[in-house]
Amino acid sequence: MCAAFATTIHTVDTAIDAGPGAAYYRARPYVTARLSQPINGVDADARWAQWAAHRAATTVTATVLAAEAPPDSLVDAYRAVRVTVTPRGVDGWTGPTQTRIVFCQLATDSGGWRVDSYTTSG
Repeated sequence: MCAAFATTIHTVDTAIDAGPGAAYYRARPYVTARLSQPINGVDADARWAQWAAHRAATTVTATVLAAEAPPDSLVDAYRAVRVTVTPRGVDGWTGPTQTRIVFCQLATDSGGWRVDSYTTSG
C-alpha cells in the first residue's frame, strides 16, 4: 500500500494534470478517510513551472525498504519506500533525478489497509 501510494503521489504528467495536486487526488484510494481531506489541498510544487514548460511527465520507481519499525498490530503498521523520480519533457529535456524516502503509517480502514499518515525525506 505504501509503495502504491508513494508511486502515485510522485507520478505527474503536465500534459494531463491541471497542477501538482492531481497526483494527490489520484492517491486518494490508498489513504484513510482521515488523510484524504488534507491531501486534497496539496497544490504547490516549485518544480511544476519548469516541468510544465517542458511538458514533462515523471518516471517513478519504488523500492520497499526493510526499515526498523514497530511490529505490525491489528490496527496499524509502518512501511518505508525509496522513490526515484525523473522528469522527462516531450522536447527531449530531462530534469534531475530525485530520490526520496516515504515513511507510511498504515491503518485499517473500511477498505482494508490504507495510508493514515506519511512523511517524506530527501
